[in-house]
Amino acid sequence: MIPTEAGPRAPVRSLFLLFESRVPGLPDGLYHGYQIRRVAEAAGIPLEAPFDLDAYLDGLRAKLYGGGAHDDGDAPPAAPSPSAGVHQTDRPATGSPGGPATQTPWDAVCPDPDDTDVRPVALLRDRLLTALTEPDDARSAELLNAAGRDYDLSPAVDAEGRPRVLWARNDVVSRLAAVLVPAAMSIAAPRQRLRIRRCTDLECRTLFLDRSRDGRGLYCTRRCAARVRGRRRGDGALRE
Repeated sequence: MIPTEAGPRAPVRSLFLLFESRVPGLPDGLYHGYQIRRVAEAAGIPLEAPFDLDAYLDGLRAKLYGGGAHDDGDAPPAAPSPSAGVHQTDRPATGSPGGPATQTPWDAVCPDPDDTDVRPVALLRDRLLTALTEPDDARSAELLNAAGRDYDLSPAVDAEGRPRVLWARNDVVSRLAAVLVPAAMSIAAPRQRLRIRRCTDLECRTLFLDRSRDGRGLYCTRRCAARVRGRRRGDGALRE
């Protein structure tokens, strides 16, 4: 299990959350839009509200048949636009002129991830994981730099002088790339990449970045370490 609390390490945590996207009962992998949403939320990306089919159908019934479902006399809720939940890939690129003057590019809302995003996000995941596990340092750097170019990312600073990354297209994979590619670059140093390993708890086996002082960490979380210790105590008691 990978913590996803906000903070300076949130981008790296969200990167490893993407590496270990899972569906209960299925092999490790990326299958559904809601998995992508979890990663985007962990990365701190503002998202559109997910499309609520029940609310849409309730509004549609109220519009077609009157307020029968609303006995209190209140006006029925407005049905969402038919395009709600559909990606608006033709919207202006983030950071381009126009829109509210008070909104910064990083405040722009990302489309709600859906199943059409699975393949491009899985490709992003595989590219970054390949780069970080590449044994040749020069090749690893080359792969990460290529990812930055291919996703049209560019360096920027915000009004407070903090380094930022701009994206050219306001689609789900580009927004994730703007967070996860720099996150991968931040741990691309050879000594850092050697600390990418799997949790030794056989019930977990999650990829994690070992941040222990001596670089000999075995578990992704304290919970896994405690679970292994508990099993060892139980096994010892059985042998006695």
